[in-house]
Amino acid sequence: MFSFKKVHLFVWLIGGIFPFPVLSFDIPSKVYGILEEHPAVQKLKLQSNAALLESSAKNGLPDPELMVGINNFPLTKPSFDDYLPTNKSIGIKQMFPSLAGREARAETIRIRSSLIDLKSSYIVHQLFGKYLKAHAEKVASDERRVVLKEQRYLLDRFEKSLNALAEVSDAKAFERLAALDVQRADLELREILLDEIAASALTQMKAIDEDLVIENKLDGANKLRVPLEPYSFWTELLSKVSREIASADVIVKSSAYKPDFGVSLTYQQREKGTSFRGDDWISLKALIRIPFWAARTHDNRLAAAKAKENAARLGVSLSRRDSEEQWNILNVKRESALNTIARLLKKADVLAQSLKANRNNYESGLGDIASFHTIEMKQLQIKDQIIQYKLKADKTTISLHMLVRRRV
Repeated sequence: MFSFKKVHLFVWLIGGIFPFPVLSFDIPSKVYGILEEHPAVQKLKLQSNAALLESSAKNGLPDPELMVGINNFPLTKPSFDDYLPTNKSIGIKQMFPSLAGREARAETIRIRSSLIDLKSSYIVHQLFGKYLKAHAEKVASDERRVVLKEQRYLLDRFEKSLNALAEVSDAKAFERLAALDVQRADLELREILLDEIAASALTQMKAIDEDLVIENKLDGANKLRVPLEPYSFWTELLSKVSREIASADVIVKSSAYKPDFGVSLTYQQREKGTSFRGDDWISLKALIRIPFWAARTHDNRLAAAKAKENAARLGVSLSRRDSEEQWNILNVKRESALNTIARLLKKADVLAQSLKANRNNYESGLGDIASFHTIEMKQLQIKDQIIQYKLKADKTTISLHMLVRRRV
């Protein structure tokens, strides 16, 4: 009598697929440190440091000007002692730009630095999400490879049974043996596809950071739970900082209407002549820059800055709206994948009952050996489909986490 191994598929489905393992998307500090070494993040960090240094420079005073000269020097009879107004001078001038303008420009650069820092965190967050997706692809391909191995085992077992039937001239056995070759070819193609998927996933993981792959510091980090509600969307946060930069730029442009001040100190020396004595004296002057041409220059610049500020405000709303739309779409896709898995589980339960009935019929001499093989192969096909839909649900959940900012 034909003997077969019971397939406890439904037990595997309940224990291995549901409930979905819980994931905390909070990035482990060690992993965050590794991802911070990524070239894209390092580039932004250098830009942030440069912005902070530039901010300090913007808040300082301009360099003083040193003036050295000869005043009222005669050309017809060059001399320092024949002409009374002739003198030599040396002086220094220092300008004091508007304090409000200097502080506004420095604040703008500081906000730009904070935007760069936020972008660095965003990139780390996205790299972590991409790594988890690739990791999920690799795990799923490995699980599907196990299913493929089980299918090969069923084909080999069925082939042995058919060969035994062929020896007693069972016509159907010959037909079914020929069909097995087609099924084996299909399994070979699937194995090639799984190899490509696994290689691609591993390449993506190494491209993000090879240390994460080698040292496997993400063990246990690929267990996901969808966030219950949207937190702070990354795009919205970035838009808010951009709005702050635009608002600070309005202050910078407004400060242009305020006058800049300056002071100069000059020392002058006159040589002793035949009809006058030599003498030394100093000159002290105060300077003020008046925005006389404001209508042609500052007005347009201020209007442009205000327009950009308004556009940045709208950008925050649009970013929020777009992120919420993506959030809702991803949730629909995730729920669809979970519902499909639930339907496949019910189908697996039906197949398990059918397998039990066919076994009873076969043991009583009423069943056909092919029915066992067909049902068991369908069970493994469902197992493979569940792995694929579980991967889809996991990757969608990761995408949801990539939309929002979470803590390290």
